[in-house]
Amino acid sequence: MSTTIENSRTPHQGLTITRTSQPFRPLWDQAICVILTMHKLGIRRRVTKTVSEEDQTRPLPESTSTSLLSIDTDETRILVTKTILACPEYQAILKLYRLTKHQIDKLVLPSGMKPGVYLIPLDLLEELNAILAAARQALEPLVEQFCLVYPVSIANDHLNLKDAFDSDDYPDVATVREAFTLETQYITWDLPSSLGSVSEALIQQEQQRARTKVQTILTDITTNLSSVMHELVTHLVDRLSPDVNGNAKRFHASTVTNLMEFIGRFNARNLGQNVDLEQIVNQAKQLLGGINPQHLRQQEPLAKALQTGMQQVKTQLDQLLAKPPTRQYQWDDAA
Repeated sequence: MSTTIENSRTPHQGLTITRTSQPFRPLWDQAICVILTMHKLGIRRRVTKTVSEEDQTRPLPESTSTSLLSIDTDETRILVTKTILACPEYQAILKLYRLTKHQIDKLVLPSGMKPGVYLIPLDLLEELNAILAAARQALEPLVEQFCLVYPVSIANDHLNLKDAFDSDDYPDVATVREAFTLETQYITWDLPSSLGSVSEALIQQEQQRARTKVQTILTDITTNLSSVMHELVTHLVDRLSPDVNGNAKRFHASTVTNLMEFIGRFNARNLGQNVDLEQIVNQAKQLLGGINPQHLRQQEPLAKALQTGMQQVKTQLDQLLAKPPTRQYQWDDAA
């Protein structure tokens, strides 16, 4: 990743640092990476054989063993854990995190980067920020509610965990309140210009590697979009087709709305500029124009027509996915 700190070394003789020294530029012209961290208070703790002073003064039955396990083994090689704070208020926070992650997954694209780093089209950045703003707003009262029941949850743990209870597992309320946050950081990177002060062969080698990486990302994006589109269309065709007895199948509105959402964001996410897939998506968009899920339940001819049209779309997607991935992006080496 390049930095803002430049050294005073002299560039390699004959090497000109130009836009072509930034091979990731075609990606960052269309997208940006966001590091999303959903902080929370962990509720899993290691169980140890430490006995409190109060318990040490309590006589144990002859049949009671200080071992955590009922098998003969070296316990230093076994990790035993417990769950604390099992309360609905904590689960409500986790549910919000899952919902937020589900909403974000509809915007981001595959990048091959480590978990928590998301590639998102610039055209969908405002939508991402709106999702995060709503999540942060919803998080605050949930955390306050959890803090209110926190002492009661500790008391319940003391009652239920018995000898496995450890008061050191529970921080103070102020620490708990600060433990729940949604943090984001936006990043891009490219080859550092200081490579030009080392050797022309090195920077050319790294440029080629970076170009290959970008092309892999763009190809993976196209494959992913094709696969998701195929899955949504296949599901719709199946739901619109009668069962073996000729009866209509149960049909959920989300079967249509999920496909409509995908199509609505497609142009922003089609970073690989795949023309074939774009044409198929536009065909599906025309078929869904003016369609109401309720109408599909009530009007059999409408459902049949849509099923026929989407079957054709599915066939084209089958053929598209059967093709080996090809280079889609046209590099402008003269830029």
